[in-house]
Amino acid sequence: TDDKGVFCTNLSQEYQLAASTFGLTQEAVWMLSQQAIGYTFAPEPIKQRLEKKWAELKKEILQ
Repeated sequence: TDDKGVFCTNLSQEYQLAASTFGLTQEAVWMLSQQAIGYTFAPEPIKQRLEKKWAELKKEILQ
């Protein structure tokens, strides 16, 4: 959610809840977060930079 004040949660908690509820692996949660970049209202060049950065971080975080 992007409204922490109304829903009393944050994105990390939402990912954790989704993972435990649906039995998602760390890889699956990562893919969800990566796909979310495509649904932002950011201009295409920014989306492309984010996707590149996300791919670089994946190598560090999901070894």
